[in-house]
Amino acid sequence: PKYAFAHNNLGALLEKLGKDADAEASYREAIKVDPKYARAHVNLGVLHEHDDPEAARACYRRALALRPEFPAAEEGLARIASRA
Repeated sequence: PKYAFAHNNLGALLEKLGKDADAEASYREAIKVDPKYARAHVNLGVLHEHDDPEAARACYRRALALRPEFPAAEEGLARIASRA
């Protein structure tokens, strides 16, 4: 229950299975266990890119604040910007 990496990986699996609500809950649990886990913030951002770009943008920015020059977060921000 206190292993953020496992919650994050479970979220990724659930997302691939199309269970977005469950994936979001797992990503949020990973962040709750370890608020500085940048990968979980990015994964949550990816999950929200299409339905809530502002929430996704906030997730990517938080990841970059935790881990500057994190390519996955930079790419997420670029994808959002390219759609605007």
